[in-house]
Amino acid sequence: DITEITMPSFEEFEATERRRESALAAKRRAAEAFGRGEWALAASEYGAALSELAELFAGRVDRNSVTSEDRAEQCAEQVVLHSNRAEAFLRLDEYQAARECATAALELDPAHAKSLHRRARALRQLGPWIGGHAALAGAEADLRELTRLGGGAAAAELLDEVCEVQAMMRAAQGSEHHSHVSQMLAQERETRLAGPTPYQGLRRSDIEDQD
Repeated sequence: DITEITMPSFEEFEATERRRESALAAKRRAAEAFGRGEWALAASEYGAALSELAELFAGRVDRNSVTSEDRAEQCAEQVVLHSNRAEAFLRLDEYQAARECATAALELDPAHAKSLHRRARALRQLGPWIGGHAALAGAEADLRELTRLGGGAAAAELLDEVCEVQAMMRAAQGSEHHSHVSQMLAQERETRLAGPTPYQGLRRSDIEDQD
């Protein structure tokens, strides 16, 4: 059988190119906002770039002409956008949103090192207050996988921190004799909520760059 290929009209081709330019422009604006420390704007623009990219491929009329290289390129671009958006949300202390964005990147590329680290950072922050032991176990799993992939000193430091918090939570759970541990956790919560960033104990140079 001969597969019929539907070619786009000139108007459809122009629309595709406009959407491609729009996605690239949103990505540029996001990177610029990130560089200025405007995390909320960066997160918004990364989201806009993702939407434009999704519409770009969903709107392709010549789907039969979309090659495996095209799909791989789209996937790689989505991974970077999701991951960088996760980093912007981390700077805003919006850990649930950061976890969701990093997870979206990892669903496309399970071995993406920065996304593993970013999700682990989000889960570490959520663990004592929202996700409990499950969140911290998830952070530990991500960090052990990152270490296996050669994650370096930043991953090792965060893994040690996660394991320490897990031990503190186990010690505090169900025992009045460990009320001082609960007080330490409460004090840490207040410190982190009041602080400008969630990066205590980590070297910025190791973790804060975008892709």
